[in-house]
Amino acid sequence: MKSDMQIQKDIMEELKWEPFLHASEIGVSVKHGIATMIERLINKERNKE
Repeated sequence: MKSDMQIQKDIMEELKWEPFLHASEIGVSVKHGIATMIERLINKERNKE
């Protein structure tokens, strides 16, 4: 059985292959084998400047 750390690493690696996703904008946590993904909101107005 994979550890939570290994599951998290595997998910993050897979996210890098999805062209429509920005892996740096997605947080992944794993606890007791259950993965949770959270979108990190970035202030896009600040990035426009």
